[in-house]
Amino acid sequence: MKNWAFVLLFIIFCWGCSNMEVGVEEDVFSATGMNLPIEDLTVEDILLEGAPEELVRATKKVLGSRMGKILLRELKNRYPNGPFIRFHFFGKIDEDGEIVDEAGEMRYYGMGVIGYNRNALRLKTNEELLFHEFFHVFQTGDLKPQKSRNNELEAYLAQYIYGESKQTTIVNTEFTIALGVLANDLRKNSLTEKEMDLFYQNYNAALILLEIMPEYSGEGWYSIRLNKGENPFPNLMKLMKS
Repeated sequence: MKNWAFVLLFIIFCWGCSNMEVGVEEDVFSATGMNLPIEDLTVEDILLEGAPEELVRATKKVLGSRMGKILLRELKNRYPNGPFIRFHFFGKIDEDGEIVDEAGEMRYYGMGVIGYNRNALRLKTNEELLFHEFFHVFQTGDLKPQKSRNNELEAYLAQYIYGESKQTTIVNTEFTIALGVLANDLRKNSLTEKEMDLFYQNYNAALILLEIMPEYSGEGWYSIRLNKGENPFPNLMKLMKS
C-alpha cells in the first residue's frame, strides 16, 4: 500500500511535469492523516434495511480493508443522517415467473441505489464489484450517473487497486492487462516527458477497449480523450487527498 501512497501523491501534484522525483514519508491511507471520524463504521451505518445477506457480507469485507473503509467513511461524511445505500434487484424473469440465469452484474442508478442480479450474489468477486459501485456513488453522489467511459475506467482502476492482490480478471483478460499497464505506469518513481506521453497513450488505449465492449457501446455512452496535463482520475485523487 505504501507504493500506492507514493504513486498517488505523485499524480496529485505532478500532472504534466517531467523528470520530477517525489517522496512520501506517511501512508496516505492513515486514518490520522485523513482526519477521518474516530468511530468505526458498521454495515448498519451504510446499508438500508432489507439488503441481501450476500451483499451485507460483501460490505463487511469492504469495510475490513483500509481502502474500502476510507471510501465508505468519505461517503458517510456526505450522508451523515443514517444509512444511505439501497439495493435493487434487476434480474430477468421468464414467462413462468422463474429468474433467468445471466452473468453476474451490478450497476449504479444514482441516489444511493445499487442494482444487482442473482448471479452477482453468487460471485466470489462480488466484494470487488460492490467496491466498484460504491466508487460510482463517490463519483456522482445524488446525481444520475452519466454514461461516461472515463468514469468507468476510473472506477475500474480503483477496483483494480483495491483487489490487485487477488489477481482477479476484470471484464476480460485484455482489459485487465490494460489496467495493469496503467498501474505500472503509476508505480514509477518519476516520469520523463516521453513516459508521461506513454501514460496518456495507455489511458486512451484503455478507453478504446471499453468502447468496443457491447455493454459500453450503446446509445448515450461517450469518451473524452485526454491530453498530457489533464487529470484522468479526479475522483480517485479526491479520495486519496480527503
